Formats: sequence, structure tokens, C-alpha cells
Amino acid sequence: MFLSVKMKASINLKILIATSLGLFLTALLVFGVITLVDSMDRSNDFKPLVMNIEPTAKVKPPQSKFKYHWSLQPKYNFDSLTAKSYLLVKVDDFLSDKPNFRILAQREIYKPRSIASLTKIMTALIVLSEYDLNNEIIITDEVSQIGEASMHLKTGEIYTVKELLWGMLLLSANDASEALARNYPAGRIAFIQAMNDYATELNLSRTHFVNPSGLDEDDGGYNRSTALDLVVLGWRAYYKFPLFRQIVGQHSYRLRSKLHPDKLLINKMGLDKTYPGIIGIKAGNSGSAGLTVVELLKKGNDYYIVVLLDSLHPQKEVKQIFDTVFDKSDN
Repeated sequence: MFLSVKMKASINLKILIATSLGLFLTALLVFGVITLVDSMDRSNDFKPLVMNIEPTAKVKPPQSKFKYHWSLQPKYNFDSLTAKSYLLVKVDDFLSDKPNFRILAQREIYKPRSIASLTKIMTALIVLSEYDLNNEIIITDEVSQIGEASMHLKTGEIYTVKELLWGMLLLSANDASEALARNYPAGRIAFIQAMNDYATELNLSRTHFVNPSGLDEDDGGYNRSTALDLVVLGWRAYYKFPLFRQIVGQHSYRLRSKLHPDKLLINKMGLDKTYPGIIGIKAGNSGSAGLTVVELLKKGNDYYIVVLLDSLHPQKEVKQIFDTVFDKSDN
């Protein structure tokens, strides 16, 4: 009897020691984890796992209130085109919030490329969305020195936002686009951020802007997008804003005001020389982009958009595309 009690006491003591040791080791482990996490949070060398993603990365597009329906219906092959990227789309329900984009022909439509003055489609979207078109802008020395395609704005001249919009879209005027961006309430940098925010809102995941004009940057940077994204961008601007439609579909326009010299603006798209039925939208040209176009054609109640990026002969190739479509299309 005595031996049995002694053995029981010994067993109970071992269990108590083992339990205490287990609790001690558990507490030590928890303390060590907390200390490690705390030291990582406080360390200047700690790098977060979520990094900024370049606009060229293949990522899941952000959520957007805009719902586009895309369908791949290849009917044509234009292997002879010089454009590095091209896209031919027929758009059903064009003048609605829920268009249906039918892809009829394509090449490298997801590849981001320099877009030159196609940038100004987005610049116009920001201006039309957020500016009072009657506001007056005084031209600064800095703006008057911006070259290449321009309205030849002079220091001290005064233009309305609407007048600068006409010059930017018809002449592809870089000085006009900079004048507009620099008069954004929060400044030029905030304007460019607004361009990128709008691209995100439209679900243009491979589009990124570094300036409001499309000029190549001194450090080699440039605005970029894809043929696919540019279809959406062109549709949105044309559908959403009647003034945009009016401007890009105009052959010429004369600015008259007591605040600046009269100016005759000729549409650089050359609508009278392009394919019958073209009603805009924009052309561009730069060292990094080559020749680029987004062209909208209306035939009856049907709308077609062609995007050519880095093409040697954009007008000739647009004609080739539509000659083929309207010769063979059974729509």
C-alpha cells in the first residue's frame, strides 16, 4: 500500500514537471514570434511583400463600374500591314454604357506601346469632365516655349478652356495640352495622376501616362497603352461628350477673340483625305511611337474602330482594312 502511494506521487510529480515545461516552452515560443514581428515592423530594412506593379505587367484588371463585352470573331487577316499592333473592332450599342466590342482582326493587341498624341484623348476626357469650358487661361512663358505640333501660343495671350481644347484635338497642339494641364486646380502633376486614375476607372490596366501631350520625355519615358485599351478610350470620349464628337469630326475651325489673334485650325486627321465615313478620332507621331491612329468609322448604324500603332503608312493601311471589310462583310 505504501509503495503504491509513493509510485503515484512520483508519477504525479513527473506529470506536473512535464506540464510546466510545456507551458514554459509555449510561452517562450509566443514571446519569440511577437519579438520577431515587432522587430520587422520597426526595421528600416523591412520590405513589404506587396510591391508596385508596372503598367506593363500582366495582372488581373481592377474592378470597374464599366462593363464591356468583348467577343473574338476573327474574319480578316492583314499580315501585310506594317503596324506593329493593329485592331479592328465592330462596336454594337456604341452610344451606350454597355458596348459590345467584336474583334474582327488583330495583332499584338495586349502589348503596351508608345502612343504619342493619342494621349490627348485622355487629356480631353479630364478637361471635359472637370473644367469649366468658359474659364480663361493666360499663356505663360513656359507654355509658349513648348514645340513640335502647337497653336503657337504667345506669352500673355488669353484663351478659354474650350478654345484650347479645339486646338489640342484638331492641331494636336502640345502647348495647348500643357496649358490645360498646368491650370488644373491641384497642378500639372495632379492632372497626370487624374489621367492615370481615369485609366484605372475605365479598366485600362496596361495604360500609363507621364505627361498630358504625348511628347517623349527627356529621360526616355513616354505614355503607353495597348490597341485594346485605346478602343475603350476612344469609345468613351466619343460616346460621353458631344463636344468631343463635334471637334474630332470637324475639318477645320476658326478661333476669333479680342483676347488673342484669330487662328484657323485644320484637323490633322485629314478627314477629307481618309476613308469615306471616318468621323474621327485622333492621330499621333513621335520618335518612340512612330505613326499611330485611332479611327472611328460610321456606316449606316454600324460603328467600327481601327487602331494602328507604329505604322509606316497609317492612312493607306486604314483604307486597306476598310476596303476589305466592305468588300467581304456580310453584316
